[in-house]
This record gives sequence, C-alpha cells and structure tokens, in this order.
Amino acid sequence: MKDKVAGSAIEIVTSRPVPPALQTLPNPPRLVIDLPNANVAVKQKEIAGKGDQFTSLHVDQFQVAPPVTRVIVDLAEAKAYTWDGAGNRLTIRLKPPDDPKAKAVAPPPAQPATVSTFGSAAQPVVVPVASRPTGSAVIAGSRIGNGSSITASAETAVLHIARGGELHVCPGSTVSVTASKNTQDLMFGMSTGTLETHYHLDAASDAVLTPDFRILLAGPGDFNYAISANSHGDTCVRALLGNTASLLISELMGDRTYQVKPTEQVVFHEGRIDRLSNDVPFDCGCAAPPPPVMLASAEPVLQAAPEKSLPSNVQLPSSAATIPTPRAVLDPMLPPLPSASRPAVAMSASTQPGNITAVRSETAPPPRTKPTDIHVQIEAP
Repeated sequence: MKDKVAGSAIEIVTSRPVPPALQTLPNPPRLVIDLPNANVAVKQKEIAGKGDQFTSLHVDQFQVAPPVTRVIVDLAEAKAYTWDGAGNRLTIRLKPPDDPKAKAVAPPPAQPATVSTFGSAAQPVVVPVASRPTGSAVIAGSRIGNGSSITASAETAVLHIARGGELHVCPGSTVSVTASKNTQDLMFGMSTGTLETHYHLDAASDAVLTPDFRILLAGPGDFNYAISANSHGDTCVRALLGNTASLLISELMGDRTYQVKPTEQVVFHEGRIDRLSNDVPFDCGCAAPPPPVMLASAEPVLQAAPEKSLPSNVQLPSSAATIPTPRAVLDPMLPPLPSASRPAVAMSASTQPGNITAVRSETAPPPRTKPTDIHVQIEAP
C-alpha cells in the first residue's frame, strides 16, 4: 500500500511468528528478507509494485533444508526502513519520499538484524552460575540486565539463560547480550574472542553478530556450537557433541550466505564466505578445565627392626660371648688372617669381647718381615 505520510509498507503474513533477517543490497538497490524455517505457500511469486518506492517483489524458496523463504523487494532507490512484528504479521515500512518543504530531521535509528526489536527487558536475560570447577569470572547469583556485556578473564564465564540452557564465554572474550522486547530471542555480540552455545530452541531464533558475519540460530533444534573470531577477520564455527541444528551465516558487507551442517566445522578467512576451509584451529572453543588433583602427605614412620631378622653379617656380637671378635665381623669383605701370621696381642679392657675397637693403632709400626714373606709393590697415581 502507499501512504504519503508513513511511506510504503510491505506486510507478510505467516502461519506462526517468524523472526526475519533483513539486509539491503546495492546496484540495483534491493531489500532482502529471509524467513527461517518457512516454506513458500503462495502461488503468485512475482508481485508488481504499487508505489513509487519499490517496483516489484519476488518470493522464492531460497533453501530447502533447513527451509528458508526469501523475499526480494526491488527498490526505486536506496531507502531506510523499519520493521515490527505483531503475532503472525510482519510489517516493513520504507521511509517516505523527502518533502522539499519539510525541515530536515534526524534519520530513524537503525534496526538490529536477524532478531525481533530489542530493548530493555523487565526480567534478567542471563544469570551467572558456577557450574564448572574452575569457577566464573562474574559473581554467581547476580542478574545481568539487557544490553550488558560479560568479560571472562582467566576462566570461562558460564551464563544460565532464563529460558533454559547455557552460554559459555571463553577466557579473554567479551560478549554483549541483548534480548527481544516481545519474544525470547537473544542477540549476542562479539568483536574478538570465543563463545559456546549449549541450549535448545523451539520456535525462537537467536543471532550472533561478529564484525563480518551474522550467524542465525533458528529453532527447533539443539544448538551446541563453538564460535570464534580473531582480529584478522577469521571466524571459525565448530559443531560440538550433541548438536542437532544447522546455522545460517550471512555476510554483513555482502550477499553471500552459507549453511553450517549439524556435524560440520569450518573457518571463514578474511571476513568472506567464499574463503573457507575445514582446517579448524585447536583453540576454536573453550579449553577444557584441568582435572582435579588431590595431594596427600604423611610423615615417614621409622620402626626398629628386631635383631633376629637382620642378616648374620650385620649382627652385633653379644657382650656375653667368650671368644674374640672375628675379623669378618668387623669387615665382612676381609678374609680371616692366617693363624701363622696372626699377631699375639694381649687382650685388655678395651679389646674384650663385645667391644668393637681397632686391634692395632694405625700409627704403630708394621711387624718385621720374614724371609718367607711375599712383597708386592703397588704404585698409586
């Protein structure tokens, strides 16, 4: 329809509420409206424009699995737009033609893409929890309001989403959280860093915005993904264990899109979808917490061993023995002396049995040699 005051408007009626993904393309100017999880149910797919702001409208099944319906509006010239959703009705309004007599007014604020209108929410969006042994970078039990940012320092911050599920903000990352006014849709913004999604969606659709891409998470399905972006424009998307849903990735500065399958992992280089590879880096995702380590210490206990259990060569002679101490007892490695060469030494009180003392002083002169003795000369270095 056409309204000189409010401008031209396009109304789309669906069988259930569907959050759209809108983008404008130049040369020629076009407005592209993607409806996730929607199938074309109209027979007339080409509609001529009735106003002077758009010339025609095209409806087509852009993608089959998961289904995505695309509506392309051919504009007469590039125009700003606003949109709002009310139940099953989606209305897109184009800015009216400039009136030369009207005073210049500020342009309307830009509308966020891929999710419903966002603003302040009465209920908390996410609640920090300490479900990991390593803790959390935010205070557990506090409430994070709409539009807040969460920064994880050295440990992973685990956020419990009010509708169910968790969002993990990996160490060194900052993620902003914005909630829809009318629905449970969420938008996560991240410049550089890594996050993980661990939740289930029914009819809701979330979005992750990076400097180069808009990543659409359209339910139903279990979304267990790791998403990372660095300062070089490289963005990696990796499906984690338990994931059952696909992602739809669109370029913010282009018209290319890519569907990430439930078991796929891919890296987009330099902010472009046509430069992709499957060589996903090891740090695409939060690092696993270290396993808990239990340390135990005990003082050593020294016990005296009974003398009966000792070997014979280490047993001390008894004080009641009446025989002299053999040389082998003093040193088990020394053989006994021949009886012919054993000197006769008078036993004094210091050499009585039971006392382990030297028989001859080390400074005493050696005994006199005999002609029958064998002499050996040893040179020590």
